[in-house]
Amino acid sequence: QLESLINDYFLLQVEKRRACDNCGDLSSRTEEGIHPLSVAIVENAEDEQQSIQDLVDNHFQNEGNVVFHHDDEDDDGCGEHTTATLSKKIKKCPKALLVHIKRFDAENQKNDARIHLTETLSLPHHEEDNDNCNYRLCGVLNHIGGSVNNGHCTAI
Repeated sequence: QLESLINDYFLLQVEKRRACDNCGDLSSRTEEGIHPLSVAIVENAEDEQQSIQDLVDNHFQNEGNVVFHHDDEDDDGCGEHTTATLSKKIKKCPKALLVHIKRFDAENQKNDARIHLTETLSLPHHEEDNDNCNYRLCGVLNHIGGSVNNGHCTAI
């Protein structure tokens, strides 16, 4: 019963889509159980301060093209070695949104870039045509330390 209560408030459903650039065939799969939305800090040449909304918007932009062989078992496929466009679309917005900013890279190096926290946040690319994907900031958990293995957390 606790799990259903948690899912009622925090479940984010995201549909990942792959469109074949050769034949236009679209395949998709829905990911469920994404409780925190993990967003990456975008490296930008201008060194401009980014907002939390910028990071969320970037997370849901098209992921670009990937090379693959289109002969999936699930569909006929065109049989070509081609590219596909990857995208994400929100299927269900949670009542409460947890956002995790990925500050550590694969080598455990911390990115200390300043992120502007706005009072409100909206999830883009959702199917729902209402205000369920608009959120108001309620709290912040901040990690102070140079490594993922040590430091302190503070809450506001």
